[in-house]
Amino acid sequence: MNKKYKELLSFMKPYKFKYFIAIFSSMVCNICRAIPPFLIGLTISELARNIAQRVNTNTGGINFDYIYKIILLIVIVGIIDSIADFIANYILSQAVQDTTLDLRKEIYTKLNKLPVSYYDSRQQGEILSRVTTDVTVISEALQQSLLNVLGSTLYMIFSIGFMFHLAPFFTIIALIIIPICVIVFKKITKKSTPYFTELQNSLGDLNGYAQEYYSGHMVIQLFGQEEESIKNFSKVNENLNKKGFYANFLSSSINPILSGVIHLSYIALFLLLALTVLNKPLTILGFMVVAPMAIGEIHAFVQYIWQLAGPIGNITQLTNLLQTAIASLGRVCEVLYEENESDVLESIDISNEVVNGDIDFKNVRFGYNKDEPLMENINIDIKAGDTVAIVGPTGAGKTTLINLLMRFYDIDSGSIKIDGVDINRLSKRQSRSLFGVVSQSPWLYSASIEDNIKFGKLDANFEEVIQAATLARADHFIRTLPEGYRTIINEESTNVSQGEKQLITIARALIADPSILILDEATSSVDTRLEQLLQKAMEEAMKGRTSFIIAHRLSTIRNADLILVMNHGSIVEQGNHDELIQQGGIYKELYQSQFQ
Repeated sequence: MNKKYKELLSFMKPYKFKYFIAIFSSMVCNICRAIPPFLIGLTISELARNIAQRVNTNTGGINFDYIYKIILLIVIVGIIDSIADFIANYILSQAVQDTTLDLRKEIYTKLNKLPVSYYDSRQQGEILSRVTTDVTVISEALQQSLLNVLGSTLYMIFSIGFMFHLAPFFTIIALIIIPICVIVFKKITKKSTPYFTELQNSLGDLNGYAQEYYSGHMVIQLFGQEEESIKNFSKVNENLNKKGFYANFLSSSINPILSGVIHLSYIALFLLLALTVLNKPLTILGFMVVAPMAIGEIHAFVQYIWQLAGPIGNITQLTNLLQTAIASLGRVCEVLYEENESDVLESIDISNEVVNGDIDFKNVRFGYNKDEPLMENINIDIKAGDTVAIVGPTGAGKTTLINLLMRFYDIDSGSIKIDGVDINRLSKRQSRSLFGVVSQSPWLYSASIEDNIKFGKLDANFEEVIQAATLARADHFIRTLPEGYRTIINEESTNVSQGEKQLITIARALIADPSILILDEATSSVDTRLEQLLQKAMEEAMKGRTSFIIAHRLSTIRNADLILVMNHGSIVEQGNHDELIQQGGIYKELYQSQFQ
């Protein structure tokens, strides 16, 4: 069995009892639906005998007792059919929704285990499409097709059983059409399946494009790029339209092709079957292959033949949904089969030890592509409690250096040690718990300001929240808001300014009381006056802990114990402010350029 189908079955397994009840109820339902034509045939045969006896002998009459019993039996079968159908659909709905719930949970859990590199290489909308659209398609396919396909198959089996009882020879002839239908079905689906995979991928691209451009709609309007945006969207949309046409056209052609084959075959069969109306045996080479059939038996057999086309049509009509679901299942499994973020198997526990903050980079080599190293031979010795500033032009590798320290990416060779312990011997969860980070782009959740600050320490009390906010110089503006710390940040965080968002994220980092503090352009979103106040707060927060500051405003890092000047992934200069000015290198040029 294909690996992705096994994956889906693993999510269905906890609810196997519900699926069993639904399938059993569907089986009962389809047995009930296969019985009436046979009973109606018996009724017609009985009526024909009664009428013939009356005409030939002028005696007897209609056997109403027999007919009433058949009618009562048909009513009972119909009631059982309705009850079984209701139970099957009700139980199946529960089972499918429970399966979908577990599948979404598993995908979300998986997304939290994937490395940063996975998100760096994909659009947000494309990833979200797998969690939402693809899982919904799988859910709809299970809900709509499971009982339909199974029910249609069971109905065909039971109908064929009654047909064998009535006319085995004609039944064998009728069954010849089934392998022909299977061959046609497989050939067409083989060609259409790749298009459905491309269709779902194109849909993911469309979702990613729409999400990206919706998030940046202000920039689009600011630069007057609406027309260009519409053109680009049209290209993505046209690609989706093209893939959708080929996929749905090929899949939709199955039904008319099979219907044509089935009807031509059945017409020939009906002509052969009509011979039995003459009430004569059908012989081939002198052997009787079909005994004379009663009029009711012929009627029942004809009904079953016509009804065999119904299940085949139901299955082919579900082809589009099934192939879309298979493509979606493949995309979901791509996420589930991604390698988790690697971690050390036997880590050292330093949770009960005091972390001073000595950091040592030794011969560190790293590249996003291992054949093209970005950093080589990086050596830095940082003492506990030092404030380290990292400066350099855009793209020099400043943020990458910090990402290596926090193990968002693993180094190719060399070592990074904290208090003499190689960070590769610590679990990533434990090593990252040592850091408090304030990023250049502040990010807040759609929750209260208090909850956003407490995200750095979930068990913090309200007094600790106020203390962190006061230290970050955020307490005053928070209290001026209508609901203070209970104010809900909206989804786009537009009810607070960019600078206020940064202050909240700084408070979030401070409440965790980290051993090592990282400020990635933390003051870039605030005005000059607030920057001065914030600088004092940062100086207070950095006391007693090792701190890293990534800055473009060199005036903010003059008092740093160590300044690292980076360019093209290498550390080209290092020292304090006065030492670097005296060297007259890149740092001096950068510093003087800001005051010319």
